Amino acid sequence: MTLIVVFPATDGIIIGSDTQVTQGYTRYTDTKINKFSSNCLWAAAGPHTLIQPVENNIENLQDDVQLDDLHTDISQLITECMKGLLQLDLRSQWYQHDIDALLKLHDGEFIFAEYKDNKPHIVHFWNNGSFDIIENRPYAMGSGALFAFALLSKYQNESLDSDMASVVVYDVLEEAISVGAYGIGLPIEVCKIDNNGITNLNTKLLAEFANILRDREKSLVKNKIWNSVQPSSL
Repeated sequence: MTLIVVFPATDGIIIGSDTQVTQGYTRYTDTKINKFSSNCLWAAAGPHTLIQPVENNIENLQDDVQLDDLHTDISQLITECMKGLLQLDLRSQWYQHDIDALLKLHDGEFIFAEYKDNKPHIVHFWNNGSFDIIENRPYAMGSGALFAFALLSKYQNESLDSDMASVVVYDVLEEAISVGAYGIGLPIEVCKIDNNGITNLNTKLLAEFANILRDREKSLVKNKIWNSVQPSSL
C-alpha cells in the first residue's frame, strides 16, 4: 500500500510518501517518488504489476518537454500497460461485461508534479488513462487518501510557502501511518520542486517541526483559547 501527498506551495511543490512496500508476507522499504526530469517528479500507488511496466516505459518519454505537453503520451502509456496486463490475466475473461471490476484487477493511479517558471503543474492519472489537473489545492492518493484529505481540508484555501507546506505534508503522512490501518509505514520521504530543481528534504527536521505543530494545537485546546474571545466579536 502507498500514500502520496502533494502540496502546491507559493514557491514550489512539496511531494511526500511513505516508503513501505508489501509483497505477500514480505515488507521492505523503498523510495516511491521518482525523478522524471530536473523539475518534475512522479509517484504511483497500486500494485507493482502495473507500476513496474509504466516505470520501464516512462524512460521512453521526452524529459525535456513540459508536462503540459505530455498529458496524452502519459495517458496512452498507462493505457497500453494496463491492456497488456489484462491480456495476460486469466481473470479478465470473467469481467468483460463489467469494466469497473476489470480495472480493479490492477487498480493503480499516478501523479506527476512539475514546477517551472514559478508555476506548479500537477496531473493525476487513473489506470484507465483518464486524468485530471490538480489546481491550487493539496492532493492525496493511495491507501489512506480519505484520511489524508480530512487532515488537509483545513489548508484548502491557505497559501503556504514550501517550508510550512513540507511540515504539513510530513505531519499528514505521519498521522496516517500512526493510525495503522492503511498498510503504510515509516520512514517518510519528502521532496521539494522549485525553480532550482529537486531537493530531498531533511525528514528528521520535519518530524521535529511536525511535533511542534501538533503540540501547539493541543495547547490551544488545553488553554481553551476561545474563552478569550468576546461575544461581541462572534
